[in-house]
Formats: sequence, structure tokens, C-alpha cells
Amino acid sequence: MAGAGRYALHLVVADGTAYDEITSDAATPDVATRRLAPLGAYDPVAIVKLGQRPGFRFSSLKVASLLTDFGVDGADAAGVELGYVERSQGVGFEAGGIKLSAAKALIVPDSLRLALKELAEVAYLVLPYSVDGNNGPLGFAAILPAGTPGVSEAFTLGAVTVGGADLAKPLSVNVQFGLKPEVLEVAGKLYGVDPILRAPREPVIEVVAAQMGQITAERLAGLEVGPVVVNVKRLSLTGEGFASSGHGTITAAKAFMAVTGAGANQDGDGTVTYRFEPRKEGANEALAISF
Repeated sequence: MAGAGRYALHLVVADGTAYDEITSDAATPDVATRRLAPLGAYDPVAIVKLGQRPGFRFSSLKVASLLTDFGVDGADAAGVELGYVERSQGVGFEAGGIKLSAAKALIVPDSLRLALKELAEVAYLVLPYSVDGNNGPLGFAAILPAGTPGVSEAFTLGAVTVGGADLAKPLSVNVQFGLKPEVLEVAGKLYGVDPILRAPREPVIEVVAAQMGQITAERLAGLEVGPVVVNVKRLSLTGEGFASSGHGTITAAKAFMAVTGAGANQDGDGTVTYRFEPRKEGANEALAISF
């Protein structure tokens, strides 16, 4: 039944390129208001709008495409659209949907999660901003669904190496890209117009491994290591293991390594959690992505 209001984010469009295979999303329109009440009065008699700084976060299986196009620093994009299609009460979609659009937006990576026997997901933040400070950053329109959701990329966790040696039995890796995006407000303008990244960037690579025997006194005390390489393995979409090409790596040339946790999982394996804090070294950035 159309009109039931059951919607799902179908695709994000930026600079004319569509990114689908969305697994989750969250939006914060963030309209700033102020209630006004006369002196001595209890109830407000007016509400004024002071601005709007919307933000969106979406996760996708399209790991290689997003990381290749926007990198570890993110990028400005034009013609950004978030298309929601109306779901049917059974399986599939109805013939309608809605679109939130922004003439300009800053798009930055938030996190990448990899785990054994799971599909990798990358999460991105979208910060729309006004082009002139006078017109709102968001638009809205009814649309028809663009295409049929499909799957073109699938990745999972590969080997993790530290200083050229394998880190035994990695179970999961969580990469926090550590960016601090913000859209600055300008005096005399109602909406933000200046997207920036605050310094310093604070990337973190957290690895959970099923090998408590890897704990050493040095690692407990914390030490600098490098390089740290997380391999991202591309899966075949025919159900026949790994693809013959298209694999990727996440590399930190140098990182501070420390043990941050230890325990046991439901399989009875002793687990250890490592935290790596990458830093820049020479011409090498704190984090590098390659597919």
C-alpha cells in the first residue's frame, strides 16, 4: 500500500555518482531556535529560527568506491542527494519516494568495521552547508526510486601485520578516521557556509585478536610500531571465496600500540584488544588507503 510511510535510504548521490548498498542511516536536521517570552511571563509568545546545521551518517557495503572517491580526508561535493524509497508491505519497494538535497556538502569518512565472517561496512558523515548563507542548506522533493538496489562490492577482514609480522588470529578491526568536521557560522548570515576540518586528526585502529599469548610486557607498557597494515579482502559475488583482484589495504606508517583489553569470547578463545594511534611520518600520512 503506497503512502504507508515506510521508507528506506536507497542511495546517496554526490557529484553525479550514486553510492548505494546502504545498510543504515541517521539524520539530524538540527534547526536552532529560541523561544521568547515577555518579562514575567511563563509561556513563550514567539519562536525565532536562528539557523540550521544538518548532518547525516550512513553506512554502506560499497567500501572501495567510497574510500577511493572521498579518501581518508573526505571532500567537498556538489549536488548531494539522499534518496529514500517507499517500501512495500511485503518485499521490495513502491513507486514513490522522497529526496533530501544539498547544493554543497562536506563528506568525510567516520569509521570502517571489518570482522571475520562478516561483510565490511564503511560509515560516512554528510554535512550540508549553504552556498550563500541566506538560503537553507537542505531541499526536499518527492521522487521516483532511481533504479533497483543491488550489490556490486563485498569485502571482509584479511590479515593484520605489525612491523611486517602477522598479528595472530585477528577477529575484528574497527578504524576510526578521527576527523572533526564542522560547518562554521558567519556573522550576518543565517546558515553556515564554511566547512572545515578541525585539527588534530585523531585516527585510531582497534584490533581484537583471539591470541592472548601475544601480550608482552612491552605491549602492555605501550610502544611505537610500524608499519601497521590491515588487509581488506574482496569477496567473489558468485559465492566462490575471494575475488581474483580488487583487494585493499589500510596502512599506518607509524603508530603507538597499546593493549587496552583482554578477555574471552563465546567460543572460549582468550582475546586481546590492541589500540593503534597512527601518526604522520615524513611524507607518509597518518593513514593511507589503497584499493
